[in-house]
Amino acid sequence: MNKLELNAWTESAGLAPRDFSCTEIVSGERVHATQLGVREGATTVLALVAESVNDIWEKGTGRRQQIRIDTRHAEVAMASAWLVKVDGELATSKFPSPMTPIEGTFTCADGATLFNLCTFPSLVDGTVEALGCELTAESIRAAVAARTSSEIETLINGRDLTGVIVRDHEGWLRHPQGQALADQPTVHIEQIGDAPPAPIPPGERPLSGIRVLDATRVIAGPTGSRTLAEFGADVLNVGHPDLVDFPGGQIDTAHGKRRAFLDLNAPDGTAHMLDLAGSADVFVQSSRPDSYAKRGLGARDVAARRPGIVYVTETAYGNVGPWRSKRGFDGSVQAATGIMSLRRTPLLPAAGEPAPLVMALNDYGTGYWEAYGILQALKLRATVGGSWHVRVSLAQTARWFMRMGAVHDPNEAISPAAAQQLVDQFSETVPSGYGALTRLRPIIQMSETPAGWTRPTVLPGADAPSWSV
Repeated sequence: MNKLELNAWTESAGLAPRDFSCTEIVSGERVHATQLGVREGATTVLALVAESVNDIWEKGTGRRQQIRIDTRHAEVAMASAWLVKVDGELATSKFPSPMTPIEGTFTCADGATLFNLCTFPSLVDGTVEALGCELTAESIRAAVAARTSSEIETLINGRDLTGVIVRDHEGWLRHPQGQALADQPTVHIEQIGDAPPAPIPPGERPLSGIRVLDATRVIAGPTGSRTLAEFGADVLNVGHPDLVDFPGGQIDTAHGKRRAFLDLNAPDGTAHMLDLAGSADVFVQSSRPDSYAKRGLGARDVAARRPGIVYVTETAYGNVGPWRSKRGFDGSVQAATGIMSLRRTPLLPAAGEPAPLVMALNDYGTGYWEAYGILQALKLRATVGGSWHVRVSLAQTARWFMRMGAVHDPNEAISPAAAQQLVDQFSETVPSGYGALTRLRPIIQMSETPAGWTRPTVLPGADAPSWSV
């Protein structure tokens, strides 16, 4: 992958081109069997993250570092939640999160396809209730077959659930939500308050001294904060003790962080979160639009408490349009935006029914865009001051991938055995709160300050909800 390609993908995201003069891209075989430019997209956003880290390092030291990114490593990492191992066993096997019978694809009365991904028990229960079916594949199949796609989607959306009708990309662009997002940037950065300039304090690593309060889960949000931890940020992840999470993603995105429990429903929960935000540089949350604002934890609430904050909102379908509050996961967004429908094309004649890619390209891609947006906002805060709001979504990342076209032959990807060799090549085994943890190493390599996680990967709730060590 050359720098002309990097800038084509950069400009497609609505950004100005960079010279990438200190960045070496090592191009290798295509890993994932997909028509989309997963390799190119992952490499580009990681190169932009690396350039931003380099800008911060240069501002403090007067020196730029040499950067190296292997496209194979970047592409493999788009599936890293399914690759992490504990004591030699895949985390997804050791800590299974089995699909229920009502998850998958189901045919509607008009021939359209419903894709249903629940992940959490409350969504399973809600789907059964909304469709008036039992928790069996036969029952949901009959319930869906008795209704048109419009009726199904109205039911699903009316109950605040995650199911979507599978669309091709043109269908998504005609959909009101696709139209609402058509002119939105891949990452949106907006000043929301005044504050004096706050240069990043000099330290041994580019982000030393930067505090990140991470109130996210399920891959995209925690991937962004994990990326910042690679460069020295102090990341405190807080979550509710009773909320269910996807085990593979939860382990994969926990590297380098402190992990605490904090119940926002407790009498002092919101006040405690505001106290933590008051001493943070970055606050990241992945609840739906307005959810945190109703608790007094919206972007402007936190900016009033902590002028100079970089506040991040990560959602499934964006912050505008009729689906702005719709729940969703990577697979749901693949189904809605046209990515899943690519499996129906002649390049994969034996693929059969539409199916999500065996990776989380929207989740990991959005996490990297989140990290990029935070770094850009920190640079702005350092020079002009202010409080900043960064917004990213899975749907906008999907649109970015689709905008660059389905141009590759999936049959050109390497074999599964060769892919596993790459996984082994890019992995390391370290002690963790779970046991011996085999994980992918950081992708971005820097010449003076190697990326890496200085804190071990710990269990949820291993730390106190405090900045004190």
